[in-house]
Amino acid sequence: MTGSPAVLVVDDDVMLLTALARGLSDYGCQVVTASSSEVGLKAAENGRFVAMIVDLQMPGYRAPAFLRRLRTLQPRSICIIYTGEVLEDEAVATLKREGADHVVTKPAEFEEITSLMRLPPLLQ
Repeated sequence: MTGSPAVLVVDDDVMLLTALARGLSDYGCQVVTASSSEVGLKAAENGRFVAMIVDLQMPGYRAPAFLRRLRTLQPRSICIIYTGEVLEDEAVATLKREGADHVVTKPAEFEEITSLMRLPPLLQ
């Protein structure tokens, strides 16, 4: 699918990762998935993404440091933190200072995620 927006999805929950990837693919996006922070960073080093959807709690990294690294690699990409936790305003502000454009609580409506990515209503 040339010309389709590329999206990186990083989540250690394989079921959520697969569901989100399938939905974005059906939506018309080229999707790269990573089930670990290490694989996510490798993908960010080697690709160009219009958006990155990243789980907040994953083994092997602390969110602020991981966000800073992703932003260094993908400064123009929209970065959406996807979390199962309800965060205090201060925690959301910290994530945004470190590079998150948006923080979304799981489960989120698919339309909310695509609108935050600034994708048209349907690419197909």
